[in-house]
Amino acid sequence: MNEKALNEMRNDLIDQMERIVNTAKHEKRNLSATDQKRVAECRKEIESIDEKLETEKRQYRGEMTKMIPLTEKQEFEQRHLDEQAFLELVKKNKTDAIEGRALNAGVNGVVIPVSIAQRVVEVAKNVSPILAKATIWNVKGDLQLPAYDYTAHVFDYVTEGNAVPDTGGTFTGPKLQNFIIGSLTKISNSLINRADIDVVAVIIHQIGLSLALFLEKELIQEVGAKLKGLKTGVNVTATSTNSTTAVIDAKNVTDLINLQLKVPQVHQVNSSWLMHPQVWASLRALTGASGQLLIQGDDSGIREDGGLVLFGKPVMLSDQMPATLALNARAIYYGDFSGLDVKFTTDVQVQVMKEAYAASYQTGIVCFQELDSVVGDPSKFAVLIGK
Repeated sequence: MNEKALNEMRNDLIDQMERIVNTAKHEKRNLSATDQKRVAECRKEIESIDEKLETEKRQYRGEMTKMIPLTEKQEFEQRHLDEQAFLELVKKNKTDAIEGRALNAGVNGVVIPVSIAQRVVEVAKNVSPILAKATIWNVKGDLQLPAYDYTAHVFDYVTEGNAVPDTGGTFTGPKLQNFIIGSLTKISNSLINRADIDVVAVIIHQIGLSLALFLEKELIQEVGAKLKGLKTGVNVTATSTNSTTAVIDAKNVTDLINLQLKVPQVHQVNSSWLMHPQVWASLRALTGASGQLLIQGDDSGIREDGGLVLFGKPVMLSDQMPATLALNARAIYYGDFSGLDVKFTTDVQVQVMKEAYAASYQTGIVCFQELDSVVGDPSKFAVLIGK
């Protein structure tokens, strides 16, 4: 039995003794023979639990100590140790060179420190706005998403004394599994051996950039037919009404208004647009009969953070989106992109390949990551499809 369960049993026994004593006090009487017997039994059980807890603490002193938040200094020192261990792995292919920070072996290579893996994901999120807005799950194994239909669970008036009617909502979220992806980064040995360059940061940036480009393409186009994203996950659609196929004209402004209104108001607060840079450029260039821009003013201006805005909502640009409103092209998405769920395992595994690239004076770093994705809440999205 683990420490948590033992402590819960101990607390329950203390509560029992307190209830017995308080009941006797409330009834203004002494403890009965039955009460005294039960109190004695509780004390004996507590002593037994205390002995078990002390034994476990002696055997697993390192694992059973109470976790406390790391100070900034401790976090800096831990990050430094992680970087040293990772650098030793890259330079010498050693997994135990740093005292107190050995790297563990995994199925596909060496498991890099969590702090390094987190920095890789952060780089990817900074590069890809879609990934930055998606809901990230850092778990191992399969994950059943807790999606709940908010329209199925409603409030209503009730009369005092009557039961609240059952609205029958159920959890129907999709399941996220594990798909393995890999990336090869080649680093010059002269760069690795230089002391004046943060090699770890360079490697993290290269891996993170590769991860961002891969994920953004898969989340939009689903090229590999494994990860699920916007292509198959968004089923609320609007069809463009442009007069000429694939040409963006004034009628598309109305299309954008209709598309925006297809997303329920409950999801509008954090909604954004997603389109190709060329589509955005064409929309911004639309003019009316008087020659004035149809989309102008604050709606399409530059925000304080430098981002683009359309009808009061941020515009995300991606080269992976269709460049025109061609026939059946899913050209513009609108919605709350937190409805896109991406699952990463916390274990990122790497293999260092020195011999394979020795002739070119380079070191290869192969990175393996397990992940999956799905549109967990389709009600948060709508898409404009080319006519």
